[in-house]
Amino acid sequence: ADVPLVFFNGEKELLKVNNLYAITEPWLDIPSQNLIGQTIKELCLNLSEKVPCPKKLVFAVRKQGQSRSIENLDEVKATLTGLDIDFVDFESKSFLEQIAIVREAKGLVGVHGANLTNLMFLPAHSWVIEISFPLLQNPPWNRFCYRHLAQACKTKHIFFLDAEGAAGMEGPVWLNAPKLRLAIEAEI
Repeated sequence: ADVPLVFFNGEKELLKVNNLYAITEPWLDIPSQNLIGQTIKELCLNLSEKVPCPKKLVFAVRKQGQSRSIENLDEVKATLTGLDIDFVDFESKSFLEQIAIVREAKGLVGVHGANLTNLMFLPAHSWVIEISFPLLQNPPWNRFCYRHLAQACKTKHIFFLDAEGAAGMEGPVWLNAPKLRLAIEAEI
């Protein structure tokens, strides 16, 4: 429709949307990348080109006990000390706060899930490390949606597969913290 849509995002934030795209299975559009490319262009408005030399890293986390939260988060934080990394619970942030946080990051790290959609707001030529599971790499799952989104955004995508999760990916995740640090340092 030509009429702008309006959404309430939290109690005090109002968003006006001129175009709304609904992509339920983004990897199905990958051969042409037309829909994803158009979506990225519309959403990001080429903002990524205007961010000068981002330096910090963002690690997307979920509250303890939630599906795909990090069970050994204290160990991970201790192992990553000195890397200038912010651990962010995006659920507690407004949409505009999420954009502002990610726009200033040179890298985004997170477990496979909705938090990684924020990668589309990373500055151009940054990177994302998707903590994933062997289950997602094989049929019938083949969940490469964040890899394809990263490609559309000109963002480097890395799978980190040294993680253990509950069956069906609905429980907490345990990470090999030293190997994760090596993967992050390789991108820095």
